[in-house]
Amino acid sequence: MGLYQCIVREKQMNASQRYASQTVLDEIGVEGQQRLAQARVLVVGAGGLGSPVLLYLTAAGVGQKMHGGRIGIIDDDQVDTSNLQRQILFREKDLGQAKAMAGAHHLEGLNSSTQIHPIKDRLRIENVLEIFSDYDIIVDGADNFATRFLINDACVLLGKPNVHGGVDRFRGQATVFSLPEGPCYRCLFDEPPPPGTALNCAEAGVLGVVPGIIGVIQATEAESWTKDAKTELQEWLQARRLPVPTYRIAATRGEKHAQTFEVECLVPTLALTERGEGRSRRAAEQEAARRLLGVLKASDRPGGPLRS
Repeated sequence: MGLYQCIVREKQMNASQRYASQTVLDEIGVEGQQRLAQARVLVVGAGGLGSPVLLYLTAAGVGQKMHGGRIGIIDDDQVDTSNLQRQILFREKDLGQAKAMAGAHHLEGLNSSTQIHPIKDRLRIENVLEIFSDYDIIVDGADNFATRFLINDACVLLGKPNVHGGVDRFRGQATVFSLPEGPCYRCLFDEPPPPGTALNCAEAGVLGVVPGIIGVIQATEAESWTKDAKTELQEWLQARRLPVPTYRIAATRGEKHAQTFEVECLVPTLALTERGEGRSRRAAEQEAARRLLGVLKASDRPGGPLRS
């Protein structure tokens, strides 16, 4: 075995130990961890929301170099003393440094296997589509409405999930916009408020822990929207103008806290049904979707029933 193969094997062994608490979950498993490693996630803003998002995505193994994944950070600001109350990615020694660069340095120290791509720039109409095109998922950690609307519009145009978060004083909100056949940010707010009418965190104030809580929710949503079997199956069907599948519980076995679910995944117009089992409904749905996707891909080959 050559030196390169030894290094790769050692990294794989370290990864299996590092993410063991995640891979033991039925909803994630080894395949789910692989999807996290392959994911390309861009975080817009390395502030109060972006800091916990970036830390938890990096710790979870999102965007691994060896798997072609990436975590991007775009921010044109510098670290200021007033940031340290809530922007937990930074330290006192970072004062005056570019947030994108200082943040990338700390994230690489947390997980050296992660591909961190810092972008010291402001998101603008001129660059948004080019930047977003390199990523699968966009996390909105912006602190102004103009950027939020720009993020929304670009995500709608490119068909990418927009993991949105916002905070105000003692409260916050998080959701995911721009999903297939789902609403976007402009469905909630038609236009940005007039300049000067909406205050940012520095002006209105915010309890430091609030963006931390909302940012953790955003990180959770971003991880859940890395391409899983259900998402891949839906996209495969939609690309061929076929209806999305439906799922139903076929059976449950065992006691309440030790149940096994059996779920059916159906595409009625194709008269196709596959079943999956798991210790949760979601895990069973993933297995059913994975099996059905395998059948469809095999059928889609030249001469298969869907191509003939």
